[in-house]
Amino acid sequence: MTVKKHIHCIGIGGIGISALARYYLAQGYRVTGTNMGHSPLLDTLASEGIEIVADGALVISAETEKVIYTEAIIDDDTLGLAGVRANHKPEIEAGQSFGSQILSYPEALAELFHTFPMKIAVAGAHGKSTTSAMIGTILHDLQASGTTITGTLVKAFNGRNISSEGQEIMNIEACEYRNAFLHYHPDIAVVTNIDPDHLDFFKTEQAYQQAFHTFARSAKCLVILADEAEKKGMIGLAPTTVLVSENSFEVRGESFNGIEPGIYSYTLPSLVVPGDHIRLDASLAYVVSQLLHLDTEKSLTSLAKYPGSWRRMEIIRTTENGNLLMSDYGHHPTEIIVTLSALKKAYPDKKLFVFFEPHQYSRTYELREEFATSFKSADMTYISDIYAARDIDQRRDMITSEILASMVAKNSPCEYV
Repeated sequence: MTVKKHIHCIGIGGIGISALARYYLAQGYRVTGTNMGHSPLLDTLASEGIEIVADGALVISAETEKVIYTEAIIDDDTLGLAGVRANHKPEIEAGQSFGSQILSYPEALAELFHTFPMKIAVAGAHGKSTTSAMIGTILHDLQASGTTITGTLVKAFNGRNISSEGQEIMNIEACEYRNAFLHYHPDIAVVTNIDPDHLDFFKTEQAYQQAFHTFARSAKCLVILADEAEKKGMIGLAPTTVLVSENSFEVRGESFNGIEPGIYSYTLPSLVVPGDHIRLDASLAYVVSQLLHLDTEKSLTSLAKYPGSWRRMEIIRTTENGNLLMSDYGHHPTEIIVTLSALKKAYPDKKLFVFFEPHQYSRTYELREEFATSFKSADMTYISDIYAARDIDQRRDMITSEILASMVAKNSPCEYV
């Protein structure tokens, strides 16, 4: 019998699916992938031994174990695989003809995730990339037997989105869009916050919050900021709830992994990356390290040295005059507010000029009132055209960058460019 050792990825340029591709490559699989556009990440994947091909259907054969696809190739959520875009249907059909597993990225990640003895999934409207990267950095620095797959490029991982150094612990970033995170049943579920997002899919704030309730119930232990847990009704949904503050955490309900109910104190060190929101992410990461019985002082030292990650207040370069060019993926009003506030506090002597590219027509429309007041810390905001992703035509007719800029300008200096 032929041993199937080939994985094919559709949309391999995605930050999550590319990490999964790297994992299978390290396990000795032949990995191929297709992608609609080009990016530096594709060049890096190719240099590592992943084959980037123009026609995926031609490389799929009897040796293809799995065809893994990004859900971005599905235009209609209600149709499942029948809603795959026409240009990718030949790849799906080729996989089906050879009896390959056809899996979405969340399904494929869940299949791998559940093979690990200790499973950690980090979810939230924002902060999940940083928190999962911090947990992964601690695992890496302390040489714990762990694998991390996250949605950003982490400096401790040599600028990659994966660190695979053992099979005992798996730490992943779990996205809530299309209920993707409900595929995962973690031992430790970390929820950073539940600010409404993706209302094109969830339709209402109540439905969005309910999805997080379901996610929490799937876990053995829920780790969450105390204020957020109380506001969003998250306490008691998992057998163990860990309520986190900056200087203490409280374990409620059942003991978990030998950690008994009670209040535990700690002192978080100064961090390299500025911002109160970053300190909260670090608090969550530290608490996870303690639930895993990792060395206390070494975990705190790892967090103190955490240098940040790709597109999270990332300094791209410094000009001759000492001005900083930074990149940040913040695309939700709350993210924008806390990020700009942190930068204004960290660099009080500098002017703050923001170039904002709205992400999705649907998000821009649903949260337009919140966006309108999100840029008050900026000395000047420039808004570009909206980046279309998974948007239906009706949404494109309801909001434009010009409309958003005029709303922002009522509260702070702003121009459409």
